[in-house]
Amino acid sequence: MRVLTDPNDLESLSLPEPALCELRQQLAIPGYNPQELCTLWQDLPARLIYIEEGDLPEVLLMALLAYLPPPEYEIPLSDELWLRLHIFSDDGAGLYVIFHK
Repeated sequence: MRVLTDPNDLESLSLPEPALCELRQQLAIPGYNPQELCTLWQDLPARLIYIEEGDLPEVLLMALLAYLPPPEYEIPLSDELWLRLHIFSDDGAGLYVIFHK
């Protein structure tokens, strides 16, 4: 399991290139440069958790995801990888979760 606090460190996740490209598009905010986006993530706070295949038994993963607030959205990054965004407060603090489905 990997936790990122800086959206500019996505390459460290070692995702397949098509999934990484889609993830970059999902995290981009028009008008923000990389440093501003990092500062925004720190201020909110926002986090990205990548639950790698085999980190958790599927039943535990599903229980964990069910325990979080309902996702704002869920999209496929690839045939196997999914991204969810869970928002925790009105100011935008949230958690992105990448998991294998």
